Amino acid sequence: MLLSLWLACTGPGGLPDVPSEAEAVHANAADGLPLAAARTAELQQRLDGLADADTPARHRAADGRPAYVNRLAEAHSAYLLQHAHNPVDWFPWGDEAFEQARLQDKPVLLSIGYSTCHWCHVMEHESFEDPEIAAYINEHFVPVKVDREELPDVDAVYMTAVQAVLRGRGGWPMTVFLTPDRKPFHAATYLPARDGDRGRTEGLLTVLARMHDAWTQDRDKVEAASANLSGFVARQLERATPPSDLPGSDVLDGARDRALGSFDPKHGGRQGAPKFPSGWPLPFVMDDVATGHDTLSEPLRITLDAMATRGLYDVVGGGFHRYTVDETWHVPHFEKMLYDNALLAGLYLDAWRIWDDPAYAEVVRGVLKDQRARAPGALYAAAADADSPAPGHTESIEGGFYTFTRDEALQALAGLPDPEAWVTRFGIEEKGPVEGRSPIALNRPAELLDPDVRAALDALGASRSTREAPFVDPKAVVAWNGLMLSTLARTGRFLDPAYRADAEALATTLLDAATDRRLPRIVGTSRTGVLSDQAFVAAGFLDLFETTGDPRWLAATKARAQAIEAHHTTPEGGWMRTPDDGETLLARPRADRDGAEPSGASVHVRTLLRLGAITGDDAYRARADHALKAYADALAKGALDDMLPAVAWRQGRPLEIVVVAPRGQDHDPDMLAAVDARAPWRHVRLLAWEDTPDALQGTVATGKLAHDGRTTVYVCEAGMCQAPVNDEDGLDRVMALFAPVVERAGR
Repeated sequence: MLLSLWLACTGPGGLPDVPSEAEAVHANAADGLPLAAARTAELQQRLDGLADADTPARHRAADGRPAYVNRLAEAHSAYLLQHAHNPVDWFPWGDEAFEQARLQDKPVLLSIGYSTCHWCHVMEHESFEDPEIAAYINEHFVPVKVDREELPDVDAVYMTAVQAVLRGRGGWPMTVFLTPDRKPFHAATYLPARDGDRGRTEGLLTVLARMHDAWTQDRDKVEAASANLSGFVARQLERATPPSDLPGSDVLDGARDRALGSFDPKHGGRQGAPKFPSGWPLPFVMDDVATGHDTLSEPLRITLDAMATRGLYDVVGGGFHRYTVDETWHVPHFEKMLYDNALLAGLYLDAWRIWDDPAYAEVVRGVLKDQRARAPGALYAAAADADSPAPGHTESIEGGFYTFTRDEALQALAGLPDPEAWVTRFGIEEKGPVEGRSPIALNRPAELLDPDVRAALDALGASRSTREAPFVDPKAVVAWNGLMLSTLARTGRFLDPAYRADAEALATTLLDAATDRRLPRIVGTSRTGVLSDQAFVAAGFLDLFETTGDPRWLAATKARAQAIEAHHTTPEGGWMRTPDDGETLLARPRADRDGAEPSGASVHVRTLLRLGAITGDDAYRARADHALKAYADALAKGALDDMLPAVAWRQGRPLEIVVVAPRGQDHDPDMLAAVDARAPWRHVRLLAWEDTPDALQGTVATGKLAHDGRTTVYVCEAGMCQAPVNDEDGLDRVMALFAPVVERAGR
């Protein structure tokens, strides 16, 4: 029913007269800038202060100054600034744009993307830099640009509209037509500039004309379509299912069956292409295998090995690309997103703990080194672009920095014996799959540790370092930094203590960014974060507490949990993605689905269960139970697979392990290592000191003392503790009492 209404909004067929480029520019004789952009003296002062580097050559006039400047020049977002020199008279998201649309009786053209999005760049170059298209937009629409990473709530609402129109498909750039009251009446993703471009029947200019004609000649149909589509969006995002029973083993069994049924036995991951790491439920599978369920053990290793060698992972410089366009993990979409890398580094850390495979530890180090290279301070940058110029070219192409031709590789490897053999070994083809260029691939993860292979990869890296590096979006997305905090803290605990300093510096910076117990979406901005910002950082604080024993991180976790309860709770027991005092949109989305990153709900349920184990406070477990019941339907349908480890935790018997250092001493590192090697996968660890007995009051560490002047361990279940031990033999005896619990020991 909805789709027929979009088709009804076509109006007459022909394009109206398009203003000339001269009419579009409205040049101001004083400064040569478009009148619509140079509206105020304050903006002009900012423009005069822009560095040359801020203005790409393609956006400059003959005298080197910006040919066009619009309102986005005042933005902080790198994505918005990328469009600040378009001839399109962009508005940022906000009341001003929609008030202008109302006053001028124009529809709104909403364009949503992000700074490292390849097709966003393509659409900008093809359409938004085109004076003819810009003139048509400026005359007939109020254009609004949104950075989806800054405004995930806005993105979620209008992506739902896009998926409704495109029958489940979506993506970026997002192109949505709105009424002045923010209701969508038509939606698309990338559109080429004109009919026939890139093999597409219909281009943006034609769609713009149809939408203008519909607005001016068939307003009743536009209003009906916008009402129906807005109602559909609201129902989709706000729909609640009644709470059910606490999810049990049947839900976990169903998830195993789904994972096996969708598994690609040849290449790993989910069958088909494109191939996303998040397309297969890796966190659940890892947790399941780690706790002794071996059904998915071989599929997990096949997947991890393939992702780490065939192209998705940058074997030269470290770090994972976003996804691959093929089913073999070989040809990436070359963006590097912080959330992907934080999550995947954590998964490879867990794989190393399970199998003691040093290649997996090397992947963790490679990811963290790559991400740190883009983070001059404590915070981590959002993403690195897919596009940059290849050697000998000035225009950017996707993968230009990361790929090689045979000749380029042979030149880079010339100092090594038999360069031809290396070129063949790395899969560099005569006519590679990326505009004639090839990603670098290995055969096995173990090759990452081979000194000869490393020398050859370093030679490619040295050659690559002379190229123009991809753009890095420096904004610090709080949620993604929270994911990285968890990975750094756990890596510092299990793999290398050197990572603890980075974790503590990041945690301190995030804590300093909080206002009234809540975190912003972007560090340095005032807009309050969404559920994932609060929940991911809370989990990171708790991981750092278990790593360091510093009670301020436990207090910080509790504060985030309180804020989530105050501002995100739903009546049936789940959580909303946006806070109750956030911007009012067409709908307030529920956190009931995982995507490329887990939902805030999936992460927070496990945080509540861990808080219950650490504090002994049943209120935390009861709140987690309430949420699990609220999400029972979504869990059964596979919409919240990242929540399944929390379901398994709730079904199991996690232990509380308290390690007490004697007065005047620190914890014996050998004893800490012994605890971590013998502890079951599901446990919480509390580090306590006799010198500060009050620091952990209100936790299971209360009243615990060291014995005989040695580091002493208490192993407890539901607050009931075995006799303390202070040597490895004693630890073995106590752990043997929990043999049914200790299905598999983690490193």
